[in-house]
Amino acid sequence: MFDAAYPPPIRGGKEKQAHLLSCALRDLGVSVRVLTLRFGADQPRELDGIEVTRCPANTARFAAIFTHLRRWRAASNVCHIHTPSWIGVYAGLVARSLGYKVIFKIPNENLTTLFGSKRRLWTAALRSFNRLVVLDEKTRQEYEDAQIDPERIALAANGVVVQGRHARRLESGKDAELLFLGRFVEQKGCRELLAAVKLLKKRTDGWRLTMMGGGPLGAELRETIDASGLADRIILRPRQDDVFEVLRKTDLLLVPSRREGMPNVVLEAMSLGVPVIATDVGAVRRLIGDAGESFIVPPGDVDRFADATLKLMQDPVRHDQYGTALYARAKSVFNMPVIAQNYLALYRQVLDAG
Repeated sequence: MFDAAYPPPIRGGKEKQAHLLSCALRDLGVSVRVLTLRFGADQPRELDGIEVTRCPANTARFAAIFTHLRRWRAASNVCHIHTPSWIGVYAGLVARSLGYKVIFKIPNENLTTLFGSKRRLWTAALRSFNRLVVLDEKTRQEYEDAQIDPERIALAANGVVVQGRHARRLESGKDAELLFLGRFVEQKGCRELLAAVKLLKKRTDGWRLTMMGGGPLGAELRETIDASGLADRIILRPRQDDVFEVLRKTDLLLVPSRREGMPNVVLEAMSLGVPVIATDVGAVRRLIGDAGESFIVPPGDVDRFADATLKLMQDPVRHDQYGTALYARAKSVFNMPVIAQNYLALYRQVLDAG
């Protein structure tokens, strides 16, 4: 597996998925080694039993990627590219030239459009890979429209290690604990969230919101909270490594993003049965399923976001039923061992075809 920023210390959603999948494949008996770039002097060469080889992050990375892939070719037959960027394309093309079957995972955005003037080069590179892995049907269609062979496009999903069912229930007379968990950046809809909870406060005081994360909008958010009279309802906190500990103290996860792929935080909430209010971006609708139809709203629609939040806060029975449905969906569809089995079937498919 190639991921340009494999943990630690990088622990973003993409990197977390790369490591969870590596471990789950190993548990299925697959021989997995990871190739990545080096960020810092003390990054480990092994993580949870996965061998991690780290190349220099400077121009020497190109020769190092080629050298390692050539050295491993006798013992490895599939190269899984988990970095949708030019360095990922480079690693994939090198692997293809050495005879690997190449699986290239891409996020929920049309990279053929994103790269503008370099679109033809990017598309030509993607056409050379054995499979492109996408996360929803809209993205699949975008790549088919870019003249990628439909037979080479595979629909897959991110996964999560399912936890024990979170039994927290809303209680009359007790504030509902709301949570935003993510980076303080425009993409995550932080401004829209504050606008929505400002409307929510006009309707009820029975809630508290924790915004946990960090980023360039931190100071602006704090100023907005103070200016809007929300300081008694909202607290900003730095990111915490143990996401599940935070979610276990939460009644409702709020995901107001403008753009997403298949967000880890939604999967992590589902793995505990924590209900989710989210915007209809990326593969969020695919994650939540039919049970969340009333609790997914258009991005930027702060009125509907506030309404959906209030509706769920005021209906403890619906809140519990929704959380139970999300937990069941996490176990049956998005449990990481299930996702790893699906990837293993995909690897075998391309090997058999070759």
